[in-house]
Amino acid sequence: MLILNATDTLSATAGAATALTVTVYGLEVTSAAQTFKRLYQGQPGNTVTTLYTTPAATQTLVKTIVVANTTGGAQTIAFFQAGTAAANAIVPAISVDAGGMAVYDGTGWIFSTIAGAVKQAVAALAWAVITGTPTTLAGYGITDAYTKTVADGRYDFLGAAAAVTPTTLALVIGTNVQAYNANLTAINQALTATSSPSFTAVTTAVTGHASLDLALAGGTMSGTLAHAGQLVTTPKLQAYTETKTAPAISSNVLTLDLSLSNVFRVACGANITTLTMSNVPATGQLAEFTLILDYSGAYTLTLPGAFHHITGGSAPAVGANSKTDTLTAYTTDGGTTWYYNMAQGATT
Repeated sequence: MLILNATDTLSATAGAATALTVTVYGLEVTSAAQTFKRLYQGQPGNTVTTLYTTPAATQTLVKTIVVANTTGGAQTIAFFQAGTAAANAIVPAISVDAGGMAVYDGTGWIFSTIAGAVKQAVAALAWAVITGTPTTLAGYGITDAYTKTVADGRYDFLGAAAAVTPTTLALVIGTNVQAYNANLTAINQALTATSSPSFTAVTTAVTGHASLDLALAGGTMSGTLAHAGQLVTTPKLQAYTETKTAPAISSNVLTLDLSLSNVFRVACGANITTLTMSNVPATGQLAEFTLILDYSGAYTLTLPGAFHHITGGSAPAVGANSKTDTLTAYTTDGGTTWYYNMAQGATT
């Protein structure tokens, strides 16, 4: 039972506004009368809501508080007496199930579900007083775990004084190890020369041969070397070539993908009204390309507004049948501005 003295308040804060309906019943006692009545009914907000204030010269005994959850989810509510600070909390915030109810009857709280079933609190029990406990994983309903017997069979047990006998791998270069490099022979010998191979011997065999595909002193590449955008400093190039691709004009649009090549040769059988460059390197890097147009008729090339002739010249002329035009362009600001030059009218 809660006792409210004259001018004391009963307040509440709900987790969500208009989610819980609260009804409070109690007995107002004065020197002249005792009146049992409904003290409050309504839906507290999610800020402090005063439910009831005890009249002057009156003492109120709160007998029953009913909290009904009208929503589809669990909701919380906290009650306060004679103030709203943490020190005035009657109980910690309680949680009411979706569609459920909580009732304070003067001795404590009783909680029920949406079906009306009373929720019972289960007291903590010491493991020793619980009987019939399982002794196996299967007893707990776990059917896909390794048993002790299966697990024991998968491990070798070594006693405290058991000697560890090294296992010789019997690696044979070219037989059961692919012969990438003769340096593997030295590594294999270091591992098998003694029953207790020396870490130093293995290290010595490996040192200087971190890359067995290409020696540090040089060699011949037989595949692609992808730098993935990393810097190559002070190279000396000799007899180099560039990749050429041949993109097609589609609906008067020509797209040059700079991740595939920097040289493009196009069979020009239609006007190019839109020229697009994709995968242009970022600002601060030089990107350039060469576009070779082989005309099969009199067609035009319309350059984007970002293109500027290096000498301030005019737009390209109409391409002539059976002629070849060559355009070179570069940018250093990620394609915002391109500078170009163009040679026209070469014989195909």
